[in-house]
Amino acid sequence: MELVRAYSKRPELLDDLDQAARRLARALDADPLGEPVSVRSTGRVGRTWALDDRLDATDVQAIVKKFLAGIPKHQLARQFGISPKSVQRLLRKHGARRSGRA
Repeated sequence: MELVRAYSKRPELLDDLDQAARRLARALDADPLGEPVSVRSTGRVGRTWALDDRLDATDVQAIVKKFLAGIPKHQLARQFGISPKSVQRLLRKHGARRSGRA
């Protein structure tokens, strides 16, 4: 840090680096066992949740069933609180395809 301070011509870059270093230190202090963490721009530290952690088997079945019934992916994503890309990956993983589409 001192090297950056000595050679930096833009102090706002040093402030950004200081903030990032503090967030990283807090994240490492919060989880010393090495669990996956995310440090957002707000400075909050939290665990990165996998899709399997957020949805149980009944939710997955419901997503597949509703998709096959004609509900669009973006509506399913909003309803279950996941991204449309997660819905797409989940449907692909479970082989869900609507009939009659090219």
